[in-house]
Amino acid sequence: RVFLSASTLAGPFYIIYAKEVLRAPVSMVGVYLPLLTLSTILSNIVWSALARRRGNRLLIGVSVFCHLMAPLTALVLPVVLGGLGASTSAIVRAFSLVFAIRGTASSGTGIGTTSYLLLISPRENRPTYVGLNNTILGLTAFLPALGGFLSDTFGYQVIFGVAACMMAVALSLVWGLVDVRAPVGVA
Repeated sequence: RVFLSASTLAGPFYIIYAKEVLRAPVSMVGVYLPLLTLSTILSNIVWSALARRRGNRLLIGVSVFCHLMAPLTALVLPVVLGGLGASTSAIVRAFSLVFAIRGTASSGTGIGTTSYLLLISPRENRPTYVGLNNTILGLTAFLPALGGFLSDTFGYQVIFGVAACMMAVALSLVWGLVDVRAPVGVA
């Protein structure tokens, strides 16, 4: 979860990157943010079904992979489309994909990691497990500030690259999780 939290390192900078580097008009914020929200909400349906049928470990793995794809898409999409001769406006519109991926990813990891924690913690100690988890993750709340420092010092590509590396580490760690399932009849 700590490595996964590194996705917040880059999160606030996708819009700024689109505006400053890709020259997206301010009106695109009105596209990007609703798309982020809509993808978060709609993906809940898919993620919940996946967790019920295949378990939370797979759900966490697939959603962490999506988290990895967000910074990679931000890095690669403008270069590839620009190389293919796409217009600036086409690149800015295509960059919407980053926000759809982010919303989808955050929904999946939210469902999967919370459910997984509740399944692996003994019933009588669940409040302690949840509290400790939230305390540790609270320390990662400062990652966007680190992202700001990195963007000012090294540029947006470094933030996206670091976030992608952290997501790759998180993805590699997912496969070490034990595949636990809720008992039949328990949601």
